[in-house]
Amino acid sequence: MFNEYMSRINDIPGLTLSRKGRNLEFGFEHDDDPKIATKQISLAQKQLRLMKKELVTEIKQVRARYRDQIEGATYQPGLGGTLLGSKYRSSMKSAGAARKRALAAERDKELSPYEQMKDAVTEIIDRLSILRDKITLSSE
Repeated sequence: MFNEYMSRINDIPGLTLSRKGRNLEFGFEHDDDPKIATKQISLAQKQLRLMKKELVTEIKQVRARYRDQIEGATYQPGLGGTLLGSKYRSSMKSAGAARKRALAAERDKELSPYEQMKDAVTEIIDRLSILRDKITLSSE
């Protein structure tokens, strides 16, 4: 998933993203003409914002999928729970809580690459804004 989005980012004209260890390095080659350079940056930002929307949608889908499972993991005492006693209810509550924690950890592990890529895309968009501002200031 992470590599798929990195290749999509590298397909954006002028934009390069490389991974060095845990860090991502970003570069943007633009035209010398300030007007054309700002247009290139705006186009790249539009494509990145669209990619970010896709990431947010995927994150919401993962959260929704786990939401139902986590809600179903809690213990709801029925007739059997009242007949079997408080020790049974207590053990079932703690088992339900442990299952809930395990599902939440599994969800967070699955969401981690999406969150990292979303943060990287946000950072690139911000850096492009700064670059655009520098170009417009230097052209004046």
